[in-house]
Amino acid sequence: MKLLATPKAQAKFMLKHALAVVKEMELNGLTRDRVKESVALAIDRIIAAPVQDKAGEQQAVKYWTRVKKYLKDL
Repeated sequence: MKLLATPKAQAKFMLKHALAVVKEMELNGLTRDRVKESVALAIDRIIAAPVQDKAGEQQAVKYWTRVKKYLKDL
């Protein structure tokens, strides 16, 4: 499995685009913290998803766990 972005860059990308969707849909009641929680839940689903490439599974879990850590710091 080849990772295309650093975990920190991935976290920034996901949060930026989630906030853009919120703005586009005019969901003014959603706070930045709530959007971060939603992105974190999406990351949890990615981590829990079944993987066919068992050799890359551990690396993927480690990567997405780090993305989630960086997301909390944003």
